[in-house]
Amino acid sequence: MLGCVVAGIGIAMLPKSVLSTFPESRRLAVQKLPPGENRFDIVLIWRRGAGSAKIEALRELLDGGRRKQRPARTNNEIGG
Repeated sequence: MLGCVVAGIGIAMLPKSVLSTFPESRRLAVQKLPPGENRFDIVLIWRRGAGSAKIEALRELLDGGRRKQRPARTNNEIGG
């Protein structure tokens, strides 16, 4: 993702800690979000019909193991 930003074809909103792992970080302009604006929902996205056991395992991990085999939500269910 940050490679696209360095190439001038995108922007990114990431934790600041990611910058320390990116070798081209000196080429990036960084703007800290104002207090109260630095919280947002994060979603896991994959191509429709391209589910896999690995994606399902990640979903379960992110869900804290609270649910098993939760069906994927469609764009209509998430406001898209």
